[in-house]
Amino acid sequence: MRQTTHRTGVAISMMLMVMAAAALAMAAAARPTGQAGGGGHDAGAAPRPDIIPGDVDDDGDVDLDDYALFFECMHGPEIPETSAPCARAHFDLDPDIDMVDFAGFQDAFMETP
Repeated sequence: MRQTTHRTGVAISMMLMVMAAAALAMAAAARPTGQAGGGGHDAGAAPRPDIIPGDVDDDGDVDLDDYALFFECMHGPEIPETSAPCARAHFDLDPDIDMVDFAGFQDAFMETP
């Protein structure tokens, strides 16, 4: 039984990764030429130096711990996520955490040294 459950979990994880990659490709294609990643941030606003985009766990870096927390918060489009632990997972101005937010998270993750 455990082996079947593990295989199912792995299959679901792989399916989510494929869906995420497809959504990122669509988001990148829809992004106007010359626009930086991070979807939805106000280009005129100065970033707060104490907030690192994508640092969901607020430990000063963007790493796999943030990735795990991000996916706990991601419920999809039109499903609002307003809990305090998920506040740092938002990358656009709508209340849900979806693939647009994931595109911003991926940009932040890839920019982290």
